[in-house]
Amino acid sequence: LITLYGINSRPNFVKTMIDNLKNEEEFLGINDQVQNPLFVDTAAKGIIFIRRNKFSGIYHLGGLDYETNYNFLVKIANKFNLDSKLIKKTSFIEFTRSKRGHRKKKSVLVCNKFVKVSENKILKTLDESIEIFYKSMKIS
Repeated sequence: LITLYGINSRPNFVKTMIDNLKNEEEFLGINDQVQNPLFVDTAAKGIIFIRRNKFSGIYHLGGLDYETNYNFLVKIANKFNLDSKLIKKTSFIEFTRSKRGHRKKKSVLVCNKFVKVSENKILKTLDESIEIFYKSMKIS
């Protein structure tokens, strides 16, 4: 399961975190869970690419690199000039204790197959994606 985030995507943890920090409210970041979140606009471009080229099979889409949930949130907070000290570290076990559904501590999709067929022209690093997300938020 990959984490999608974006402006117009369904409510997501990145938008929620930004809203919390703007209101000077704390937000939990998991410091021992790694993931490669995907900006929703990039996901759309990837899906369109697969459909147009009539590929079949399974292609993973995600960030080209990965980070802990906590560090990813801090990067976004810093990019948006929000107080990253409001992001409080928590462990995967503590965070998931009261959550429903199955969650993985290592939530990283290996995207090599898609990178190869797309000649690495669609997927981005987390920092590149955060920059694109930041610019799109300023426009809307």
